[in-house]
Amino acid sequence: MPIYRQAVDDASTIEEKLVVRSSIPSEIYASDGKTILYKISNVRRDVVDVNQLPAHVRYAIVAAEDRRFYDHRGVDPWGLFRSVWSAAREGHATQGGSTIDMQLAKLMVNGESRTMQRKLKDIATAQEIEELKTKDQIINLYMNQVYFGEGAWGIQQAAETYFGKSAAKLTIAEAALLARCVRSPSRQNPFHDLSGSIERRDYVLEVMREEGWITQEQYEQALNESPKIDKGHPMGVRYIDPRAGYFVQHVLDVFKEDYPTVDLQAGGYKIVTNLNMSLQLEANRAVQNTLHDFQSWNVTDAAFVMMDSQGRILAEVGGIDYAKRKWNTITSGKRQPGSSFKPFVYACALKNDKIHMGDELSNAAIVKVDPNTGKVWAPKNNGRERIGGSMSLMDAFKNSVNLPAIHTIEMVGPQTVAADANQFFGFTNHFQAYDSLAIGTSEVNPLEMLQAYSVFMLRGNRAKPYPIASVTDPDGKLYPYEPHVAGGVYSAEICEDIDQLMRGCVEEGTGYAAHDVPDARGKTGTTQDAKDAWFCGYTDGLVGVGWCGNTVWRKGHPKALPMRQKVFGGTVTAQMWAQVMQKAHELHLTNQPPEERIAKAEKERVKPLRGTDSDKADDDPEPPPASTADTSDSNLVPTDDTGLPRTDKTPPPDPDMTPKKTPDSTKAKPDDTPAPSTSKPKETKKDSDDDSEYVTVNVCSETGMLATPYCPSTVPRRFKKGSEPKTPCRLHTGE
Repeated sequence: MPIYRQAVDDASTIEEKLVVRSSIPSEIYASDGKTILYKISNVRRDVVDVNQLPAHVRYAIVAAEDRRFYDHRGVDPWGLFRSVWSAAREGHATQGGSTIDMQLAKLMVNGESRTMQRKLKDIATAQEIEELKTKDQIINLYMNQVYFGEGAWGIQQAAETYFGKSAAKLTIAEAALLARCVRSPSRQNPFHDLSGSIERRDYVLEVMREEGWITQEQYEQALNESPKIDKGHPMGVRYIDPRAGYFVQHVLDVFKEDYPTVDLQAGGYKIVTNLNMSLQLEANRAVQNTLHDFQSWNVTDAAFVMMDSQGRILAEVGGIDYAKRKWNTITSGKRQPGSSFKPFVYACALKNDKIHMGDELSNAAIVKVDPNTGKVWAPKNNGRERIGGSMSLMDAFKNSVNLPAIHTIEMVGPQTVAADANQFFGFTNHFQAYDSLAIGTSEVNPLEMLQAYSVFMLRGNRAKPYPIASVTDPDGKLYPYEPHVAGGVYSAEICEDIDQLMRGCVEEGTGYAAHDVPDARGKTGTTQDAKDAWFCGYTDGLVGVGWCGNTVWRKGHPKALPMRQKVFGGTVTAQMWAQVMQKAHELHLTNQPPEERIAKAEKERVKPLRGTDSDKADDDPEPPPASTADTSDSNLVPTDDTGLPRTDKTPPPDPDMTPKKTPDSTKAKPDDTPAPSTSKPKETKKDSDDDSEYVTVNVCSETGMLATPYCPSTVPRRFKKGSEPKTPCRLHTGE
């Protein structure tokens, strides 16, 4: 007996198999593949007998899916011919040509793979079904097993889900509306597309009338019936981890965009994400600490997101409480970036040879009158920064002085800066090409800022953030997600210049609150009336973006209100950013940075500016160019119990022991309001004696193991003595 006949003949086994499969939940996991972030499962309801239902329910299904069901013996030759003809004419499959028997064969035996072999198996199985079952038995099996969307398996579940009634009480119009859901249950159902469902219902009614299954009077009455959709009978049971609610919603949005026809409520899907739960918990703590410490400063909202050099999102907190508010600032928020947009302005000016690293920039007052409205625009430097004269590019950048940035954008042109930001840094906004763009007056998305800052860290490459690592379907087929790193989108030399400027901002500028993070680079940003406070930056293969604000909700939409004037990106957000990034650095969650980054980190100082006299006097040779090899994590890299690559054996500190910072204890200088020279931050350089505790060895940039002569790309790395890798690279052996 063929396997198809054996499976079909044992109907009870088939039904049991389908019940089990549909009850397996779809789940979303953290990167460890063990921590469940989201689960949705289906509740199996009673199977109904088609003979106990009104005849119009059965005929509606047949009219929608296989109008010649009662005339063929499992395969509809005309339907197959039409499908092949349509595919040849359109260049791709536009009509399925599958009969109810063939669909049942796919459900029961042959699976979901889209291959010609499976189609042939469906045809063979469908013919065997016709030999073993009556038409009523076949339609009964089909109506009880097919998926209608929203967790509804079978006609009984569908009737209860969409109309809050049993299938025996469905009207002709309701039966016709449900019958067409099975074509694309996740999209073509009345919850998601009521108007489209009504159009498809009317088509089914027309077929039923043409076939004589309903009268003209019944047809007209059904056409005029308004659907009474009931959303109060959910069929699924859903769980979502409140610690990662915003991230999970991001994952669901991406999954829906990539797989628009798949409904997770159908069950059986496994999604593994890039989320590192240790870092996610630290990000949650940092957001809550910020709200607690700065509540009296009217800080009521905060968000944070981090990714690695490949674009894998490791932590994402889109707001203060997902259970109370689902709005994800990271993916949906459009906020003014303030001075955190200045790196793109200066990068554009450097690239176009309008300024140079050793230049003095004008700090003269600016007064402009709009000829159309007569309005006067006279931007100021915030805080105690003087107006007039000139200052070095480094001083203007690290102290976030506005007027030099505006003079710079005047030289290069706001249209050029806007085009640069869109084309090379990945912004999708249509920026207002005004001079005020220099101080961040056009709205951006935090996720876009994350991507844009990766260009500087990766020395001209750009990593696109993505949350999903892989998807496994109910049949066990794996669909991995790959990093998307665009190579060479910007000048590596210009990125090195901006990197130096951002290092200066952290070491002795407005971003000083982040100076405890090893090798940190970043830029603060604060908007007018302190409605937004940003810190964007990176360290050793990790990019992070933090944002704080004061948000109220009016008629379901967020509205930004001012915070206290003492709130700046450097006094509040930089502390939140530093808390998470320091934890990440302690866990050694780092992809190999470019070689020049490592050489510079070893010197523990900022390299002299290009084009200056001090640069000419520097006897140190230029570092080699950045490696273009894949620097993603490898299975050969030793890991700890968190699943993170380790470069020493020092355990990470207990996160609960992290002290909270209060507004009174902050050492940060306000963004755009550098402290006077008498309160210059203390130096943080390490004593030279500490160097005796470290050793530098060459490692493979792909595996992190001891480099061999066969490794295509190697980098020097600094380790505590005794913790350096001892095992030669096993990937590049020369064999």
